[in-house]
Amino acid sequence: MDVIDLRDFYSRRLGIVARQLINRGIRERWPDAKGQRVLGIGYPTPYLGLFREDSERCLAFMPAAQGVLKWPTARPALATLVDEFSLPLPDAAIDRILLVHALEMSDDPEGLFAKSGGCWRRRVG
Repeated sequence: MDVIDLRDFYSRRLGIVARQLINRGIRERWPDAKGQRVLGIGYPTPYLGLFREDSERCLAFMPAAQGVLKWPTARPALATLVDEFSLPLPDAAIDRILLVHALEMSDDPEGLFAKSGGCWRRRVG
């Protein structure tokens, strides 16, 4: 499965319904991302729209094996192709990470999960 397959799925009726239901769940858990740095890994673009306007920064990292599509389509690109085990961010650079179609596409899901956790800014207290 690549980004074309995923884009096509989310443009069909079942994908639209899935996006709406999942967006509702995300919004319940993350009601606000104002001023935060949000990263989506995998194919997160159907869900990152929740955060793009209010967050300090909102990026999509798509693994090389899966491919990349320009996102957002009508604005400067916020999506890039990455090596899933060599994310181009320093530790503690991100407040929230959303993994979408990343773990199931990875040859090493545990390694990806561990690596993506390194760029997450852990808050103490």
